[in-house]
Amino acid sequence: MSTNDRFHVDLIPVEDTYPLRLLVLRPGGVVADCYFEGDRDFDTFHSAFFEGKQILSVASFLHRTLPEIAVQPAIQLRGMATHPDYRQQGLGKILVEDSVRRSTELGYRVMWCNAREIAVPFYEKLGFKITGQPFEVPKIGRHYVMVKNLNA
Repeated sequence: MSTNDRFHVDLIPVEDTYPLRLLVLRPGGVVADCYFEGDRDFDTFHSAFFEGKQILSVASFLHRTLPEIAVQPAIQLRGMATHPDYRQQGLGKILVEDSVRRSTELGYRVMWCNAREIAVPFYEKLGFKITGQPFEVPKIGRHYVMVKNLNA
C-alpha cells in the first residue's frame, strides 16, 4: 500500500524491525532480545510504515495456529512497535489494516496477537476481541490473546 510519496507501508527484512522492537518492546535490553521465534520462517512477513526512508512503525506476521480457535489458517501479529514520537497518529492502524489485507490475500482467515494490557483498546478499535484469560509475560507484564476474523 502506498499512501503517497512521503508516507507508505512496505515489506522489510526482519533486521529492520530490530531498532523499534528494542526501543519500544525491550527498552534497556540488547538486540538479541528482539529475535523472535519464527522471524525467519519462509511464510513470515515483516511490515513497516515509512516516512520517506525512516521507519516509524513495524509489525511481524507469522503463520501460527491458535488452538483455542476453530477458524484456520491463522496468522499471528507479533512485535508491533511504533516510535514513541509518532504514537497516536494512526500509523499502527494503517500498518495493521494493510497487513490484514495482505493476510487475507494470502488465504488467512483469522489474525491473532498476544496484546499487552495497555494495547488492548488499540486492538479492539481494529476489530480484535479478547479470548481467554489474561496471562503474565515475565518482565513485560499482563497480556491478552486477541483475535480478529478476517472474513468479517
